[in-house]
Amino acid sequence: MLQGYESYLRQLYGSELSLVKDGGGGGLSACLVYPNRYYVAMSNLGYLSVYRTAGETFGVSVERATLPDNVHLAQLEKSGKSILTIESRRPLKQFDVLLFSISFENDFINVLKILKLSGIPLRSSERDEKSPMIVAGGAATMINPEVLSPFVDFFPLGDGEELLGEVLSKLYEQKRSGTPKEEIVDEIASISGVYVPRHFRVTYDKKGRIGEFANIVGGEGKVVVRKLRDFSKGEFSSSIVTPNTEFSEMLLVEMGRGCPFSCAFCIADPIYAPVRMRGTDEVIDDVCRGVEFTGKVGLLGPAVLSHPDFYKVIDKVRELKGSVGIPSMRSEMLTDSQIECLREIGVRSITLAPEAGSEGLRKVIGKGISDDVFFGLIERCVAAGIFNVRLYFLVGIPGETDEDIQAVANFAKRVRHIVLSATKGSGKAGKVTVSMTPLVPKPHTPLMWMAMEEPGKLNQKIKKITNILKKAGGIAVVYEPPKWSYIQALQSRGDRRVADILEGVLEKGGNWKGAMRESAVNPDFYVVRERDKDESFPWDFLDYGINKGRLYERYLKIR
Repeated sequence: MLQGYESYLRQLYGSELSLVKDGGGGGLSACLVYPNRYYVAMSNLGYLSVYRTAGETFGVSVERATLPDNVHLAQLEKSGKSILTIESRRPLKQFDVLLFSISFENDFINVLKILKLSGIPLRSSERDEKSPMIVAGGAATMINPEVLSPFVDFFPLGDGEELLGEVLSKLYEQKRSGTPKEEIVDEIASISGVYVPRHFRVTYDKKGRIGEFANIVGGEGKVVVRKLRDFSKGEFSSSIVTPNTEFSEMLLVEMGRGCPFSCAFCIADPIYAPVRMRGTDEVIDDVCRGVEFTGKVGLLGPAVLSHPDFYKVIDKVRELKGSVGIPSMRSEMLTDSQIECLREIGVRSITLAPEAGSEGLRKVIGKGISDDVFFGLIERCVAAGIFNVRLYFLVGIPGETDEDIQAVANFAKRVRHIVLSATKGSGKAGKVTVSMTPLVPKPHTPLMWMAMEEPGKLNQKIKKITNILKKAGGIAVVYEPPKWSYIQALQSRGDRRVADILEGVLEKGGNWKGAMRESAVNPDFYVVRERDKDESFPWDFLDYGINKGRLYERYLKIR
């Protein structure tokens, strides 16, 4: 039965093209774990970048592991066998260190699932010298690592290219010297950007809020999140190309980090600031390599069109007769010549994020783009031959009214009318897709004081929009269920006590409702409660250089 799983891993590994150089040596064995399916992991440029950094660090041999698909997961659970690595099909507990790369809070539970399936005690306090060190990084931990802190030995917080090589080199040195694991972790804590949960004591007041968050070993009370300043060094493109991913046979290329637009709900601005764009020559080198290897490149970044030489880059793709994929765009930044160039290099759909259906609500959250700009762009795209449009909207924005909900449907119907009018009689059909997501108030943003809207009300709003668009016809609708947004908010905004709920979910086979109902920890306390002005948040110890007072002033204007 297990042979099916191992054969599957061999097949995945055999279909890959690796672009990683060997760092030399192999005294420290590390497994880079993505707590979701292979398909998702290999679509994530952050995970692929960290794999390159680890693989090219001297003294480190690195392999990868992901959460098995449902069929193989059931096989492992029934047989009691361990999750295996992709490269050598080796059990995870045989490694010196497991490096979890976590992009999304709803994958936190998969970290526990992977540890359990691998025969590794969940909590760091329960593990001994024979157990691997458990390390976690990635965007979700940079937002707030506290919910996972009882399970993780330490967190390297910041850009992996800046920090991970330093951490792994220190682990390699300490292992060679025979240092006990607990002392190794203490040594690692001296590296700027590393957070060791057991070095901090948390107390709570009578209302359940954080009373004290203190470093009990004499170090700093804050952890500075490390940022990569020099993008001229290193590589910022896929380290592995595979057909078994969302971006099949495509080389992903990073254009830059940080977003210049400061939307009130978005986490990209605070955690990836300052805006850092890669040099044009470096990006074009990656583009040339991508077209040579696969014929197609994906240009990634929070604000791709903000790159000063975006047009020069896509023009290079056109010159090479390649094709390109790009993420959501700031619509007012596309010129007619850029649209025509995008069409010529294979772009057949445009993805826009109005976020709100009404201009007034858009302005409230810092996305002050008029309807005329959006509709004008869509008209120009359709006229150029780009007929498919995907629209992203948030539901549950502060001050949202019934009229604002109706405005989302009206916006989508107007877009459908533009597409149909342009394609009528041409024999070509365009597709309009509306994607709705409940607003989750994120840490480090002005909305972190906000109470998330209750799932029942969010469901009503989504149902209303869906019914209107269903009657209109010609518009596909997808949405994230509010119950999952609630769970995301719980983990994003929670403290160490929420770890008990996570364990309960694992014990109940993924039953969040049952685990929350039986837990002594009240999830509503973290999700649907407005925070006090001077309240200490679980993530306040993360130093991003953000002025909390100014965030609160902006929150008051939004609320």
